[in-house]
Amino acid sequence: MAVRPDLAADAVVPGARGWLRAIIAGHAEIARGLAIDVPIVVLASTRSVISPRWSEAMRSADVVLDVDVIVHRAVQLGRTVTVIRIENGLHDLCLSPSEVRLRFYAEITRWTIGYGWG
Repeated sequence: MAVRPDLAADAVVPGARGWLRAIIAGHAEIARGLAIDVPIVVLASTRSVISPRWSEAMRSADVVLDVDVIVHRAVQLGRTVTVIRIENGLHDLCLSPSEVRLRFYAEITRWTIGYGWG
């Protein structure tokens, strides 16, 4: 396969270092634990597929983040945390296939009604 320099991203993206530093700092803060005093809902796919090569499994998994780490750290956000796993969910759950997306929105609706916000 020939390299196409005209399609390659710039080696240095302006602001990328600061953006990455902020993400790393935020993750470290969550790992130390927060004390958010309102109910929290964390939704995540049931599995991650992290790979540099495409596979069909990527059509039904989070391909960006390790969902098990998200779920593990979720309880460090505050005292009242609800974790909901969405089967076959993509990284951006609301962009998952219709059937999965319907479950995602149903779970958000159920959670908000449960806390009297719906």
